[in-house]
Amino acid sequence: GVLDAISSGALNVTLGGAAIGNGWIDPYLQYAAYGPFALQNKLIDQKTLDEMNSIVTKCQHDIDDSSWTFASATCSQIMDTVLREAGDINIYNIHLPCKGSLCYDFTNQTDYMNSKAVLEALHVSSHKDKWSTCNDVVNVMFKAEDRLSSFAFDLPKLLSRNIPVLIYYGKLDLICNWVGGASVVANLDWAHRDEINALPLRNWLV
Repeated sequence: GVLDAISSGALNVTLGGAAIGNGWIDPYLQYAAYGPFALQNKLIDQKTLDEMNSIVTKCQHDIDDSSWTFASATCSQIMDTVLREAGDINIYNIHLPCKGSLCYDFTNQTDYMNSKAVLEALHVSSHKDKWSTCNDVVNVMFKAEDRLSSFAFDLPKLLSRNIPVLIYYGKLDLICNWVGGASVVANLDWAHRDEINALPLRNWLV
């Protein structure tokens, strides 16, 4: 990876830190967080959480077995269960309704990114394709294994080299929620894990 290339001298880059915003880092842990987050925010009740927990167990078992096709089908039921009870909510901000395919109207952003001035500034003015919020051609190239594998193993490598890492999540984001992010951090295998886990939660206002 990039870090190994920097460490070996193959890549001449000074890495001052790393940040991950709303990261899907470890599906094994983050799928299990949907239920607690949803219950905490009154999107589901305890009965539904109990139902979800049995699905989570099967989801994690399939991931452990590298049964990616089965895991993909099973794990997706967890979010489906939340949405079945919570209704038409915005999965990126649970206080808002979902409007459009991505729950927001991205018309202004799309128009801006496809404007002549921006295309020229990015030196892509001759490119025939238009900018879009999501690209299905790229999306379908990701395999189930890519979506379900953990990439948390890279983080201890950074931390062991005293490279600061910031991992942050939106408070109202369901799909990549802070409960799952906290679980990922709590389970990172590095020298100061116990110290970090002993710290109390506190508000961070930006």
